[in-house]
Formats: sequence, structure tokens, C-alpha cells
Amino acid sequence: MADLLLKNGATNVYMYVFSYEGGRNAPGIFMSSEINYLLDDEELSNKTTPEDMIIIDIMTTLWTNFAVFGVDKMWGPKTGNQSLPTKWIPITKTTRPYLDINLDLTLKSRAAHDKMKFWDMFYRLYKDYLR
Repeated sequence: MADLLLKNGATNVYMYVFSYEGGRNAPGIFMSSEINYLLDDEELSNKTTPEDMIIIDIMTTLWTNFAVFGVDKMWGPKTGNQSLPTKWIPITKTTRPYLDINLDLTLKSRAAHDKMKFWDMFYRLYKDYLR
């Protein structure tokens, strides 16, 4: 999807991986677990740990700052938030930085690198058959 967006002229494509595993993660579900740290759920509240509260703060700050300031300004001094030390940068045709969302926010390169190598090769070999 990222390649398609870039190919069609998108310039501000950002990637993230929610790698935190805590008490509010849905068992057996690896996608969209971050929603459980953004929305309140009485059933999940009973499973919330002190570490989960840190992630809840990080997630609500990230999403609020994105909505108010946009990605370019969400890290600046206007946000007044010292808990977001990492500047999130967009991907390009040659680089795939992503924000790893965990107790420490870190900028990493090429999410799921080993899995993506397989799919990149698969797509190159069979792209004419996938249309």
C-alpha cells in the first residue's frame, strides 16, 4: 500500500507499529490492539496495569496532537508534551521509517523486514498475475 501511495504522488505517508503488549490487548488479535488504549471499555478497565496507563497517555497524546497540529507540528513546542521525544518522519521510495509505539517511542526502519522481503519478492515475480 505504501508503494502505491508513493507511486501516486503522496508525499506524507507515515507508518507505525503498535508493539506494546499489555492487559488491554485483545487475546489472539494482533491488529488494531491500539484501539483498546484509545477507547474506554468497562471490561478492559479491570485489566489495566500502570504500564497500560502510560500507553493510554501516549496514545491519546499522539492522536490528539495529530488531530490538532498535524504530523509536521505534533512534536514541536506548541504541543507542550515532553513524553513524545521522537520525531515521526514520512516514508520515501527508498526508506521505510516507522514509529514503534511501546513504552518508549522509537523510530525504526523497515517494519517486519524478514516478512516483507518475502512479499516484496513475491510481488515482483507475480505482479502481472495479481491484477
